[in-house]
Amino acid sequence: MRLRPADPAEEPRALVRQQLVKALGETGDSGVTDVLMFTLHNDEDPLVRVVAARALAEIGDPSSGDGLVLALREEDHSWVVAAVAGALGTVGAAPDLGIPRAIEVLRSRFHALSEAKQRKVRLRLRESHQ
Repeated sequence: MRLRPADPAEEPRALVRQQLVKALGETGDSGVTDVLMFTLHNDEDPLVRVVAARALAEIGDPSSGDGLVLALREEDHSWVVAAVAGALGTVGAAPDLGIPRAIEVLRSRFHALSEAKQRKVRLRLRESHQ
């Protein structure tokens, strides 16, 4: 009997899904990229989506770049956006795929913020570089 990896989409508890996604990322196997990408785009829990983005970064499969850019465009939760941007920085090895597209998306998201939120982002960026 051959065991198949557990599918995070079949587990009702968010904490268990987080652990499943983390374990899939730790395999380093690019064969689980599709499952992780599905989880990133579809899981209802933002922390599970954060773990999925980090797992994709850990695997480092450049083919996940397009899906990460799409997640960056569509995601509303700030923690997930940060994790996806970090994953793109790792996965986006192809210069035409990762970093420039991530910067473009982040720039457009930044300009869509209110002036007060833009000031808050600038302040946090300055604080993080001190």
